[in-house]
Amino acid sequence: MRFIVIKYGLIAGGILAFVMIVTLPFTREWMQQGYLEMVTISTFVVGLSTIFFGMRAYHQTLAKVSFGKSLLIGILITLIAGMINALAWEVCYQTAFQDFPEQFVERNIHRLKEAGKTDAEIEVEIVAVKEMMNAYNGNILLRLFLSFTEIIPLGIVISLASAMVFRLRQK
Repeated sequence: MRFIVIKYGLIAGGILAFVMIVTLPFTREWMQQGYLEMVTISTFVVGLSTIFFGMRAYHQTLAKVSFGKSLLIGILITLIAGMINALAWEVCYQTAFQDFPEQFVERNIHRLKEAGKTDAEIEVEIVAVKEMMNAYNGNILLRLFLSFTEIIPLGIVISLASAMVFRLRQK
């Protein structure tokens, strides 16, 4: 199990890091246009699809695997991919995207104006976002933690779905 988890976790993390690095030149434009979230989530889905293949590889080695064991495999793959994702983002952040907090604040101002918020509401929101970005900018552990955890919910969903598929196949 260890070999499969490490192998597929590294593949998932490699996909995430590769796409992050390759798309970095477009990130500012995508952020301004609102595409960045869609590209990020799509990349997460593609990268975390390795959970299914990791489970399949494990199921091929054993005749019967419990739902819990399958779920554990998926979660461990997710954790490895999350660590690689966090490290890749930190490298990108430190080398090519140090103005991310400013870009993030600008994008939030634009979203709030599009939503029709009043100037007073926008000001309150922006103060909170700027405080969060100051903490983000000044604390590497916070950045790593947030980058690590952003992938976890989707990894859990894909792990649950994949484990359910393999559980139903065994019946």
